[in-house]
Amino acid sequence: MVIPLATDANDGLTFTFTPDQFALICSDFKQFPLSRAVAASAAFPGIFSPIILRNYAGQCDTKVPSWITEALEKPDLTSRAYYHALRTNTYLDPKIKPYIHLVDGGVADNLGLRASMDFIAASGGMRDYLSEVGFDKTRRVAFIIVDAATQEEPRWRLLDEIPGLGAILGASSSIMINKYNFETIDLLRRYVQDWTDDDVAAGKKPISFYIIHVTFNALTDKKEREYFQNISTTLYLRENQVDKLRSIAERLLYTSGPFQKMVRDLGGKIPEPKPVDDKTSTSKK
Repeated sequence: MVIPLATDANDGLTFTFTPDQFALICSDFKQFPLSRAVAASAAFPGIFSPIILRNYAGQCDTKVPSWITEALEKPDLTSRAYYHALRTNTYLDPKIKPYIHLVDGGVADNLGLRASMDFIAASGGMRDYLSEVGFDKTRRVAFIIVDAATQEEPRWRLLDEIPGLGAILGASSSIMINKYNFETIDLLRRYVQDWTDDDVAAGKKPISFYIIHVTFNALTDKKEREYFQNISTTLYLRENQVDKLRSIAERLLYTSGPFQKMVRDLGGKIPEPKPVDDKTSTSKK
């Protein structure tokens, strides 16, 4: 299952394209085109126009999810579930939010992890979440994080002149996203430790977690690392760039310590990476 994510530009919420999210605004998820969801998830502010949804909350028989009601009845300023319920509750009043303006999902959740952590927190923790979705006997959980953050070095950094507005906005965006990515993964590690501690306290055998971070920063060769970090985020790539990205993603995954541990624990064997042909034609993403 693939879940596109967008950002609610009104208050920075992560908007997930799921039946539960659409139920809150009394909209038919099955009738919403996937192409529109993808367009919303890639609607970078200032470059693409937001995708606008109308809020029909209150015009259907959808009940308020119990986790929202329970969290709001007992406000806990230290609880992530409470703040998630507080923000999600804004969709239930069309007078406050008659329209939803959706932009690039990376603005609120560039790695797509925070939305997952919010769902788990709202359920009461990993054990409760797995039980809720029918996987209560799960013994292993893997998070494979594909982090394609670029790190292009701007030319104006070498010049004694004031860069333009576009250059500053681009640099600010990259800095914030890269820093936010680290904070998000660090938050996931803390959650994993909390879930493990909860199992130990309850006398249960802890779930084995594997946090697998696929990132260009893991490349030890400086020239190779800079090559991939300088590939621009664009709507098309040359065919040889696509092949090289696929190849390096495979190598980064197979050489990841947590991934190798998971494969060993499962009794598997890591295959040999495939060679890449160096082509020069153009290919769409």
